[in-house]
Amino acid sequence: MTLSYCVNCGVELERGTRHCPLCAVEVLNPKEEPQAEYIPAYPEKLVLPKATNRRYVAFLISMTILIPNIVCSLTNLLFPASGSWARYVNAASAFLWVLLVLPWFWKRFPAYLAWLLDTLALCLFVYLFYGLGEKPWYFTLALPLILGLSAMVLVWLFWLRRKKHAWPSIVIAVLLCVVAFSVFMDGLIYYFIYGRLAIGVSLIVVASCVALIGFFAYVRKSGRFRAWLSRRFFV
Repeated sequence: MTLSYCVNCGVELERGTRHCPLCAVEVLNPKEEPQAEYIPAYPEKLVLPKATNRRYVAFLISMTILIPNIVCSLTNLLFPASGSWARYVNAASAFLWVLLVLPWFWKRFPAYLAWLLDTLALCLFVYLFYGLGEKPWYFTLALPLILGLSAMVLVWLFWLRRKKHAWPSIVIAVLLCVVAFSVFMDGLIYYFIYGRLAIGVSLIVVASCVALIGFFAYVRKSGRFRAWLSRRFFV
C-alpha cells in the first residue's frame, strides 16, 4: 500500500483523509478517484455522550436509600429488645428522599406540589424522630409550628410567583416572614410552657428585622443607591 504524507508538515496520512490531522492542510491526491461518500479517518468534532437521564439517577439513588432501610427495619423486628431505632433511619431517609431525590423524577417539579410534599415529609419526620410517644408535645407545639411555617412559605411562594419582583422587595418579604414566624413561635412556646400568651426573645429578632427592612426599603426607593449596590456587589 502506498503511504501518503502531508506536503506541509510531513505527517503520515491514512487513506481517505481530506485534511491533515496535525496542521489541517487540505490533502489533494490527483490519482485518487472521487468517492461517492466521504468517511473521514478522524472525526472533525468530538461527540460527547448524552447527559445521564435524571430519572435513572433518581431511581438508582432511591434504591440505594431503600435497601438499607429495609435491612434496618428487618433487623429491628428480629431484635426488638434493642429499641425502635429503625424509625430514626426511616424518618431521616424519607425526609431526605422527598426533599432532594423526588424532584429529579420531574423535568420541572411543580412548586406547590413540592411545598405540599415537603410539609408532609417534615411533619412525618418530626413525628417519627421526636414525637412518637410524646403525642401531647407533638400536637400542641411541633405540629402547629410546622403548619405555621408552611403557611408562611405558601403565602411567600404565591406572592413571588404572581409577578417579577426586584431583589430588595424579595428580601423585605423574607424578613417579614421571619418577623411573623418568630413572634408566632415565641408565643406558642411561651403558651406551651407557662399556659399564657406572651413574647420575649422574638422582640430582639423583630427589632433587628425592622432595622433591616427600613434599610432595604430605602434601597428599593432609591434607584441610584440600588444601582450602586448592584454594581458593587453584583446583585
